[in-house]
Amino acid sequence: MKLPSTPKQISIWLVALAIGAFGLGFILIPTPNPAIDAQQVQNEWQLPHIYLFGNAQQVYNQLQKRQAWGKANKAIRKAKDGTVKLLSKNWRLAGIIQSGQQRFALLQDTKKNKVQRYSVGDILDNGGQLVKIHADAVEIKLAGDIDTEYLYPKHVKK
Repeated sequence: MKLPSTPKQISIWLVALAIGAFGLGFILIPTPNPAIDAQQVQNEWQLPHIYLFGNAQQVYNQLQKRQAWGKANKAIRKAKDGTVKLLSKNWRLAGIIQSGQQRFALLQDTKKNKVQRYSVGDILDNGGQLVKIHADAVEIKLAGDIDTEYLYPKHVKK
């Protein structure tokens, strides 16, 4: 057998060897065995149990009696003038600032001596919502009640 000597013969031999190697590899690849199965994994997760109430009205009445939200559990305090204050004892209205047309309330944490800025719609630490900011007061809504916290205490007439 004579080895190829010209470039044309070398390229023909290389193509023939590539086709032969591809065919030999294709023939020698084993066929898949259908008897081999993937190992089954046991899943121990279960759906959570859903408790179905027998009498929804009875459960509702029990929840209403507990007053989880409402007047019994409000974090309220009485001011010297007898008005109800919805702002927590740990907080006080320290100032009101205005940037353009928007006002911000500065509330001071009296325990940590830290001041935070709030705008209308923000939720306070006691769950109340800042409803309105006036020039010298803010209105806070908690459980349907609206309280006005003044920047400067009102004088109580005796």
